[in-house]
Amino acid sequence: DTTGTGISTAILTGVDVITLASGVDATMTIAQNTLITTATDTNIVTLFDAGAATGKAAVEGYVLANGINTFTMGAHDQNITAQGGVLVIDASIYKLGVISDSTFNTNITLDMTHSATPDLINLDGSDLTAIDTLVVTAAQASGVTNWSSINYDGGSTLNNITTFAGGLDIKGSAGDQSLKGTSRNDTIATGLGSDTVDISLGGHDRVIASALDGLDVTVTGFTGGVSSEVNTNTDTLDFSALTLQRNNSSGTFATPVSDNQFSKITNGASFGLTTTADDTVLAFTTLKLDTAENVATAVDAISGGLGLNSKMLFLIADSTNSNVNLWYWQDTGTDAVDRVSAHVDSAELTKVAVLAYGVGFALSSIGSLDASNFDHIASAVHGGIT
Repeated sequence: DTTGTGISTAILTGVDVITLASGVDATMTIAQNTLITTATDTNIVTLFDAGAATGKAAVEGYVLANGINTFTMGAHDQNITAQGGVLVIDASIYKLGVISDSTFNTNITLDMTHSATPDLINLDGSDLTAIDTLVVTAAQASGVTNWSSINYDGGSTLNNITTFAGGLDIKGSAGDQSLKGTSRNDTIATGLGSDTVDISLGGHDRVIASALDGLDVTVTGFTGGVSSEVNTNTDTLDFSALTLQRNNSSGTFATPVSDNQFSKITNGASFGLTTTADDTVLAFTTLKLDTAENVATAVDAISGGLGLNSKMLFLIADSTNSNVNLWYWQDTGTDAVDRVSAHVDSAELTKVAVLAYGVGFALSSIGSLDASNFDHIASAVHGGIT
């Protein structure tokens, strides 16, 4: 039992239990915090060192050291104060207390994905001013249309989240979800199911198509152009869940400049690809086709250059010029015509995503797309097939 305020430098050889008396606030190490078994009434523990710590259920508040910290909550309404550095808070199954940043420059991520509740009820009434990134599942985020004011109390003005100004990190979930981003930089993964993603509020957003089960995601508000993590005017589609490779016909194409290449084709029949780098993503800026059968016929008009067993993405507008569809082509390698170039068959095509026209995107936007708008694409196999 201690009534002192600082034991972080104490040598506690043989001590198995730390008890905090009523009203005692103590400074201690993360290791010493694990020894707390009882804390009476109201107590605040200041952790002397940075690292991974878990809150004790009986302790009402924690003050963390400056540095890189991961803190797992141990009770409902546990208050957490950061003092600089980087902090990841795992809310676990608990309702939030007060999260504050005494330095105003701590990078704080709040992870809600381990909650036992299917929605975000544990955020109800919380002040998220200090949070830079909110991590939630797609199931939790589905249907939330205003991240600065999430209401769980039937329309009352009380108990709303009204102060969140950070970005989202949405983890994929099974099911069909409707997901909306913020005006900041968001990362949105979809998961198994057909999801809709609205990123029209702006920011540099990354949409991750995380499953191949037919149409995986429809995206509105996509902005093309040279993209980077700090460029807030463009977005990125991440198809790393797909295997992408372009096997060149014998001697037809140049050596690839790098992976993740992207090619914009302006003519639907005469492609002039004999000197094109090894692109795994092709955008056809003049074609307007709806069905896999029509897409296969048009793309198969390429004379040579698409080798057997290629796996590629084709961007083609629909016939009404309302959306750009992304078709995933997996050549089966069973073409009997020859062993030089593959044939694009309708059965080998799967529509995996749609870029819906709207804020910032239309058919003319294909011309603004850049290789960096298709980040993390694996281009695994190159070379001639004879």
